[in-house]
Amino acid sequence: MFNSIELSLGWPLTVVSYVSFEELFDLIHQAHTKTEHGGRTIMENQLQGYSPVPREALQIYLSLCESCELKRARVKKGLVVKPILSFEMNSRCQIDLIDMQAQEFEGFRFVMVYQVIF
Repeated sequence: MFNSIELSLGWPLTVVSYVSFEELFDLIHQAHTKTEHGGRTIMENQLQGYSPVPREALQIYLSLCESCELKRARVKKGLVVKPILSFEMNSRCQIDLIDMQAQEFEGFRFVMVYQVIF
């Protein structure tokens, strides 16, 4: 599997495996696929028997995983616009100004659009 050094720490005996820096990517990749593209905390729990894997290394790996990036990039729902109701005719309108400074026409720089809302 991995060329690791095992050290026993304290009583009761607990064995901690230290993985070399070169094999760190393979270890993180194996834990990530085993957890079916789990997040940082899930991968930390999976790697509990090994030496402490830096969180920054896990975050970098997760930011480079394409399928995890697709999971995060879901379409968010837009803002629901509540209509304005009026009880009188021509009591509301909408005015838009279109900037035409780059295409000035006979001294006119803006186009005003006036729209009556019933």
